[in-house]
Amino acid sequence: MRVMLVILVAETKLRFSRLFACEDSPAVQVTFPEDRIHGVAEGASVYFFVEALSHPTADFQWKRTFNNGTTVNLTSDDCGNKSNLTITNIKMEDLGNYTVSAHNDIGRWEDVKFELREIGVQFRVDDDVLTVLLSTFSLLRDFMVNQLNFTLLFCYLAKPRPPTELFSEATAISLTLSWTPGWDGGPPQTFTITCSTDEYEITIPNIPDSTGSSQISYKLTEGISAEKSYSVEIKATNSQGSSEVVLWDPITTPAMPFFKVNSIILEGNDSLIYWTLDKELVDRVL
Repeated sequence: MRVMLVILVAETKLRFSRLFACEDSPAVQVTFPEDRIHGVAEGASVYFFVEALSHPTADFQWKRTFNNGTTVNLTSDDCGNKSNLTITNIKMEDLGNYTVSAHNDIGRWEDVKFELREIGVQFRVDDDVLTVLLSTFSLLRDFMVNQLNFTLLFCYLAKPRPPTELFSEATAISLTLSWTPGWDGGPPQTFTITCSTDEYEITIPNIPDSTGSSQISYKLTEGISAEKSYSVEIKATNSQGSSEVVLWDPITTPAMPFFKVNSIILEGNDSLIYWTLDKELVDRVL
């Protein structure tokens, strides 16, 4: 009798839990690193990690996102609502942005962005080189002068990473260019834009960086005219050098808006002009 009662209680609890099980789309519960940024040197290995709050269990997809907006799917180690992306023997071309998305039968979360940044390299020094170093770093002399064959980690200043998420908007007399700054490499960075057509080229240097890596917009009017195709490129520069150049897709300006004068009415010293604007081009008027 007692055994039957225990079985009955267990079955009741199981049915109760199934009855009130909450189904929901995935939500981010844990990320590693918390700030979603790894600073690494070449040859190192790191991993990114996410855990989802999801029922049913989530399916994960990691991607490598390149400067031109293209992506490549990556293989990860998944277990339940946890997913781990490991990157080994890191090279310069591995630095940049990574994203992960998750979905189940109920819904999905949008891509969560991670970043791999370069911060330093390792140097091995012998006792002769150490003597030179210690003459410069006098505070370390007494502590380290007798140490031989050890490894020092120097975090050095680097060139900036190129801008990403390029966007443009054209009118008949202007180009509005937007981008998201890459890692500045340590020192302050500025941006240089070069805009050209078959017969004209202009370079705008020293565009200041944004605060907090927010998107930057720059409106270009000099040399811009209607119905022309423009090639526009951008690079980031700091005291250590310049990033690689990245380009917008070719930008073509629209035609000038057309309008027809309907009437001109003179009233004393004033004149009233009534006109009709071409509806197809009304959104291009500045």
